[in-house]
Amino acid sequence: MSEFGPELFEAFFQRLELVGDYQGRLVFLAESDAARDWLRRHGLRRLEARMRAHMILEGEIEVHTLDTAPAPVRDYVADRAPAARRAEREQPALPPPPHPGFTFETFCVDETNHRAVTLLQLVASGAPTNFPLVLLHSPPGCGKTHLLHACAYAAQCAVPERKVRYMMAQEFIEEFQYALHKKKDSSEFKQRVREPDIFFLDDVHRIAGRKVTEEEFLDTVIMLNSRGRQVVITADQGPDGIGGFDDRLRHHLSGAAVCEITEPGEALRRRILEAKVRHYQATTPGFRVAPAALDMIARRMSGSGRLLDGAVSQLVVEARVSGLEEVTLEAAENALRGKMMDRAEIKPVRVATVLKVVARHNNMTVEQLLTRSRQRAFAQPRQIAAYLCTQLTHASLPDIGRRFGGFDHSTILYSRNKIRAALETDPRIRSEVDTLTRLIQKEPSAGTA
Repeated sequence: MSEFGPELFEAFFQRLELVGDYQGRLVFLAESDAARDWLRRHGLRRLEARMRAHMILEGEIEVHTLDTAPAPVRDYVADRAPAARRAEREQPALPPPPHPGFTFETFCVDETNHRAVTLLQLVASGAPTNFPLVLLHSPPGCGKTHLLHACAYAAQCAVPERKVRYMMAQEFIEEFQYALHKKKDSSEFKQRVREPDIFFLDDVHRIAGRKVTEEEFLDTVIMLNSRGRQVVITADQGPDGIGGFDDRLRHHLSGAAVCEITEPGEALRRRILEAKVRHYQATTPGFRVAPAALDMIARRMSGSGRLLDGAVSQLVVEARVSGLEEVTLEAAENALRGKMMDRAEIKPVRVATVLKVVARHNNMTVEQLLTRSRQRAFAQPRQIAAYLCTQLTHASLPDIGRRFGGFDHSTILYSRNKIRAALETDPRIRSEVDTLTRLIQKEPSAGTA
């Protein structure tokens, strides 16, 4: 079929699957509706000629796709299909992720949450565990709900026939109360929450103080665990810190495998911000945030991932309203004013500490760092040191200039602006500043006056 050329031959003919002879007609399967339609219009005559040249062909040739073929043809194809394809089609269809984007792959992991992630990945894998009850606790917005959805989805993918149920505590409360008071029969509710192989309940602390609901939840956990089923719950405190729980329920939760997730540090906040920006870029083409702006937000906005999500959402608004091609450092500061720590709230360091760390990092003495040489080997570290002093210390520009050996405040301002601009475009400078910032903050004398 050289008349079609190699591209068309590979795209349409080479990928055809010959199923067999169905009632005197040769049945082929195409990969898609578009391929089927093209072959019917342009390739059927040549295909028939080729088949007749190699075998006795009394009937016609039919080209179908598996999903759109007539029912008798589909049944015939199913009987003739290779065992691997039959097995694949007989597998239960995997569900979509319970919440868009909430998977293990999209969760940012570091030392604040890796134990919780590892534990839930083990639960999802279906491997035997010795902890039928798992409790994750953290302040709001630190990823508990994300991890529950991720675990539920991964568990369903690992063992498709496994029954998995996720509920928010408020759903549990409302559905149980409705069954109890409106329907006067809670048997259907009990069956639904006690049949899963893995039961996830988010924000269990919300049922505290509701005696009958607490009892129902405890009975559910005991029933599931007695049948070898897994229960995973979240709360804003550990078992001893949740107020209002009945002693019996609190005692039972104390026997759970407990994992605490703490608020993210600066490095993890930076990674979360990058992930949030990528998420918004999928729905907001052209949205970009300067790396220096993300650095600044990660440094000055402490708290949960939810706050960071809100910050990036605000940057999207700023970009659209102001018509920005990229949200710069200054634009981010303006958009998030009032939501970040002021520099006055950031634990200051001494100018001497900055000079010592920058000099040591560049294998030179402080005296060499402060030389007025314009050679790049001395000038750039000195400018970076000046920039860091404006960001990490409380010293004024004139004061920094004096401590740099008598430089004018305009020289310090020039250095600050030059490095700030380089942070927007130069990954090497950005990495250097990030590294030095961490080293300075770890320096024993960094927080002294």
